Amino acid sequence: MKKIFAWMVAGAMIASILTGCGGNTGGGAANGGGEEGGSAAGKCLIGLSVRGLDNPYYVELVSSADAFSEAHPGTEIVTMEHHGDEQKQVNDIKSFLARGGSDCILYVDPQSATINAEIAQLCEDAGVYWTSTWTMAEDVYPQDYQYYAAHQTVDNTAGAYETAKVMFDTFPDKTGNVLLMEGALANDASDERTAGWLQALEEYPNITVLDQQVCDWDPQVGMDLAQTWVTRYGDDIDGICCPNDSVALAVIEGLKAKGKSTDDIKIIGFDGNQDAITSIENGDMLATTYANAWCQGGYGISTAYNAYIGELDTQSCDQSKRAYYSSGVTVSSENIQEFIQNYVDSKPVVDYSQSFGGFVRAIEIPA
Repeated sequence: MKKIFAWMVAGAMIASILTGCGGNTGGGAANGGGEEGGSAAGKCLIGLSVRGLDNPYYVELVSSADAFSEAHPGTEIVTMEHHGDEQKQVNDIKSFLARGGSDCILYVDPQSATINAEIAQLCEDAGVYWTSTWTMAEDVYPQDYQYYAAHQTVDNTAGAYETAKVMFDTFPDKTGNVLLMEGALANDASDERTAGWLQALEEYPNITVLDQQVCDWDPQVGMDLAQTWVTRYGDDIDGICCPNDSVALAVIEGLKAKGKSTDDIKIIGFDGNQDAITSIENGDMLATTYANAWCQGGYGISTAYNAYIGELDTQSCDQSKRAYYSSGVTVSSENIQEFIQNYVDSKPVVDYSQSFGGFVRAIEIPA
């Protein structure tokens, strides 16, 4: 059995996830319990603000939240889908804060960085702890707020870089033509994944980018774009880099409808959702990055919850841990069976007492 490829900092590999994703509690005096943050004995609403449950990544995230709630009697999960509408996301959060009062916390995947400041201020004014994932705005950092407990994200650049190299190494003589399909504008995850592909391209001078377009994370838009590219470039296409697995799977279907084989046009994605894992196992998708929504959700919620019950003091804890990268796994045919054994047939253990579980390295915050 081949070893699973991990691409984060040495010493913070897969074993740390399997044993609870590592990390440390913040400690310190309680600043979120009692009258300000509510009580662990009272009902706590846990709001999840996500793009949509049509994406398997978010389905796994909600499952992780449900597991957290089952382990914490007196909590209730409230899922809010915004489907890419920034104003709806903000309005949903406003309504949730009005409903939950002081007895709620939030886990937010911002549609874009442009709304982070508004969300941060809403939660600060309401005295509600929250965590974000994937997208963190410049000049809107957890360390500058009391109630913005933490931001966490898988290292998108490293993951995209590794999957791109898997693709490029399949090309004869490492020579070919690729297409880059970005997720969305002004979105950290999309920008960083594109940066990872471009970083890999610097190491493969004989690979040419034919075109680069945005699909807004939408599988149908991705499929349409891929079919347009096939009409335009035909047999010149050797690979398509997709921003996530849902888009990648749609692209594969669109290529097949055009009579194209994934043996000839390689496809890579990101997220590591179940459908993508099956596609890799079946030989359609070439590679993906497992973002570990299970641990992302569990630890993102536990950080806000621990602040809410007074177990984490956001002002006295290690500030470098309030914005961090967590670990991911590159998945391809080389390690698919081992991955299934470790992450599909069983789930990583999440230690909810760890406020910054999954911490691999700090995100550098400008001085």
